[in-house]
Amino acid sequence: MGKQLMSPISLIGSGALKEAGEELKKLGLKKGFIVISKALFENGLLKNLTDIFEHNLLDYTVYSIENINPDLDIIEDGIKNFSGSNCDFIISFGGRDTGKCAKGIAMGLKCYEENNSINCYINAEIPFAAVVINSWINDDNSIYQYHKHKVKLNKTVNPFMVVIDSELIRNLPADAMASVGIDSLTYSVEALVSTGATLISDTFAYEAIKILKKNLEEFIKGKNSKEIREQLTYANYLANMAFNNIAVVPGQVERTSGFHTPAFDMEAIDTKMKDIAEILGIESKDEKMSIEVMEEIKRLSNMIKVDPGSRKDESIIMY
Repeated sequence: MGKQLMSPISLIGSGALKEAGEELKKLGLKKGFIVISKALFENGLLKNLTDIFEHNLLDYTVYSIENINPDLDIIEDGIKNFSGSNCDFIISFGGRDTGKCAKGIAMGLKCYEENNSINCYINAEIPFAAVVINSWINDDNSIYQYHKHKVKLNKTVNPFMVVIDSELIRNLPADAMASVGIDSLTYSVEALVSTGATLISDTFAYEAIKILKKNLEEFIKGKNSKEIREQLTYANYLANMAFNNIAVVPGQVERTSGFHTPAFDMEAIDTKMKDIAEILGIESKDEKMSIEVMEEIKRLSNMIKVDPGSRKDESIIMY
């Protein structure tokens, strides 16, 4: 049986941020602990969120992080700051790494080293929401850095609300947004041919590929219209949902040369690659289909300037 990982509230598209403020007020929440990178805080983009808070009479405290990597030392400092803030929920504003830091704070995550092993425990489950400005939402990959060690949790906390407002994308460098779209295309293909593929993950992945085929190259070539931004926002969301809902835990997937390596289903590669190639407009002999799908992704990737291994790394949205 496959898992289904979806936030209870997902607000996507133009105007989603405004709707988020109304939802937070309806839920009776009073004060948000906003987690943001220092660089993103300094460029003024956060005003989009704080204006919404003020309009809905929501108080807030801003916790800006110098180093946004999900390091346990940073999370421990965030927990201390949250405990003295009188906030009743946490909300991240940024990309995936900011979301992971906020998630760690929401879990009250604590780790210690004993007898050459690392033990971690979850001390709290504070309501946690995420505003994602590069339209790649938090995944189920609960891996944190503890001193020189990487720690993977066997439990995670998903945001109760994810907000992806396509209007925020206007503030991103075009190459950064295009690179997220290419990563979404890669994730969708991988989800389809994974041994953990389910009907739910297949549905998300195929639809994401269809939308990306129609819009991604146009965006890369400079067509940055409101309609295309909206379509890319939905495609990225669907690709993320596809990958999060395969029965293989994303935390077990390693990055190799810009691509991931979950366990592949060879029969699925034979059958689904034919569908993928058709969607992408590739005419090929069966034995070359997989190669030509990967070549098409590489062709699009070569049109932008962001390294494939850092597509969702927040450094690409920090200008």
